[in-house]
Amino acid sequence: MSLAYKVKKDDGSVMVGYLVFFYFAWSIKELWLIEYIYAFGEILSPLLESLVKSVIWIVPVWIYVKIHLKADPMSYLKMNVNVMSGVLWGILLSLLLGAGLIMEAYFFDGVSLHFSLSFDDYLNTVIIA
Repeated sequence: MSLAYKVKKDDGSVMVGYLVFFYFAWSIKELWLIEYIYAFGEILSPLLESLVKSVIWIVPVWIYVKIHLKADPMSYLKMNVNVMSGVLWGILLSLLLGAGLIMEAYFFDGVSLHFSLSFDDYLNTVIIA
């Protein structure tokens, strides 16, 4: 058995283990933990939900890249390359998408706009997603 085959086989088993852990943690969060998070009130629960979402989605990837791939996560995920260009493109595309959604709601659906979203909606749909 060659070394390349063994490394590839190990990567597959680590990735399957990661996916099982991820889906298990996300299922526990959605089925059980969410009830307890919403018991903290209207202001604290969105912050806790965002924290749990970050811990489940970001921390395991960071650990996988750092420990298993033995690389700097910021460099490996290319999060330190063209940062200002990415921010500008993100702002531009977000404004275009927002303008398109506003025009669709106002012109085609005949609905007036109202910004009475809850803190949870703003945090989870605008900032995090």
